[in-house]
Amino acid sequence: MSHARSTPVPTTTMTLLLRHQLATRRWRLFTIGAILLVGVAAVTIVISRNREQPQIKLRYLGKVGSDSHAFSVTNLGTNELAIVISAIEVRSGQAWSNWSRMHVALNFPTQGVPFPVGDLAPHAHRTSTVHLAAIPTNAPWRVKALVSQRVHGLTEISRNVMDYRRLMEIRRATGDTGITVNPLHMSIQTYGRGSEAFSEEVPQKANHD
Repeated sequence: MSHARSTPVPTTTMTLLLRHQLATRRWRLFTIGAILLVGVAAVTIVISRNREQPQIKLRYLGKVGSDSHAFSVTNLGTNELAIVISAIEVRSGQAWSNWSRMHVALNFPTQGVPFPVGDLAPHAHRTSTVHLAAIPTNAPWRVKALVSQRVHGLTEISRNVMDYRRLMEIRRATGDTGITVNPLHMSIQTYGRGSEAFSEEVPQKANHD
């Protein structure tokens, strides 16, 4: 009884098949890499837009009580802002130098909210009163502030996910159940990297007001 023998595949044909499979695999990897690259570029563009320097107008109004001071703040942009006073600077001639460093967040009375909130709405004009232990009395001065814009969309989601582990560590360490375990919860407000802004110069004669 005779059996049909399968015809062996020539070595050249097998080599071509292997090369084709390898080329197909490389093309798939290239396509995936290109898609990831486009995604990273899109996120970078979004983040760079959120890093555009926010426009604010910050002005010292005067002393309120024994050691409180009032500032007028106007948000000239279209995004919510978080503002932190980081230093007081004094002027000598044309040069500015640090007089003191601090970390004082500005909070703003808002209609319908029983307590001041830490973000300034787009195009809003508010007054914030803060505690400053001392201010310069013998030179013109100004405050330096760190201004951060709230981020939205893909940037907000990615930042929340990246910060999730740190927030959970804080929750476990402090027992603060107010920190949500859901990184996408709407109560989480995420802000981008801050940029520096300065108040209007306060003349030396106004230091005693």
